Amino acid sequence: MHRFMPPIASLKEVPYPDAIQPKGIWASAHEPFTLANIQYGTGRAPLCEADRSPKAYPSMNPLKDSPRGERWTSLDKPTYGSINGIDYAATDELLIGVGRWPATSIREATTAAYHSFLGATKRLGYEHLLRVWQFFPGIHCEEDALERYQSFCLARHEALHSFGFNMRQNLPAASALGASGEDLCLIFIAGNGTMLALENPNQVSAFNYPPIYGPKSPSFSRAVRFKSPQHDLVFISGTASILGHESHAPEDTRRQCEITIDNLSTLLKTHHLKALWRWGEQAAFKIYLRRAEDQALVKACLNPWLHPSSPVIWLEADICRRDLLLEIEATLDLSGSSWHPTYT
Repeated sequence: MHRFMPPIASLKEVPYPDAIQPKGIWASAHEPFTLANIQYGTGRAPLCEADRSPKAYPSMNPLKDSPRGERWTSLDKPTYGSINGIDYAATDELLIGVGRWPATSIREATTAAYHSFLGATKRLGYEHLLRVWQFFPGIHCEEDALERYQSFCLARHEALHSFGFNMRQNLPAASALGASGEDLCLIFIAGNGTMLALENPNQVSAFNYPPIYGPKSPSFSRAVRFKSPQHDLVFISGTASILGHESHAPEDTRRQCEITIDNLSTLLKTHHLKALWRWGEQAAFKIYLRRAEDQALVKACLNPWLHPSSPVIWLEADICRRDLLLEIEATLDLSGSSWHPTYT
């Protein structure tokens, strides 16, 4: 049995190295360009189609008092286009793309989606896959004698392997959540620069999970740090109440939240990044809850750990394991480059 981490109070903040002191918060004298618009929920009017930026509509409902949309921006003027069924916005250093595929068979949908966007990334000349979000219905239903999440992981592994990923150091940060609707909605970010995968010593790397979780392990890194001449970004994958490779505290929302905070804090501490509460506007968080009624409890649990100026979006979604009640992800901007999500 993997031992528990020390209590939250025992985690000491690691000094923030001078070499990576942030240049400023996400602000600029120039109005940033829109890279992509994402709107959460079902049954609402589509986003404005007047601009050419990619648009995605994940079928997950925002919770009480939460922003309902997400806008990615850049100070660099992007090029917009479509390729392989992917709508994208591209700058010299970063690429963001969105797509949607019918998910009657999640294995077939995942195979089609990954071949489409990995092929597009390669053709457009971006060397690193940094971050992927995937939302699809029936995540815990059965398909071909497997849970649909397991079928998704199998297809994702096969696709990444076929495109030359070594399935260790070069895997992206990722989140996979259950949604309503009928489609697989996928959003990704790729880049040209240097990429470093970050792991958590208190968790078995997802790509090393034992076969009890499915025929192929989940293919993602706990976090990814990306550096380029203009950017220094950290993408933190969906993080939950997992120690070693096992889920902990089933049906105990508060304890799951505490363990999730410990995992996020340990990841940051291990890689010499600022503690959670010090990021302010340089961090954007996304919190997924299986049960909407847990929002008040989780807010109270997180209150001492998230800076009041850090934007947060709350979404109701099925977590990838049945016994997990919440998942938290983050995007951190160390460079003040304005390449970030704004919640609306």
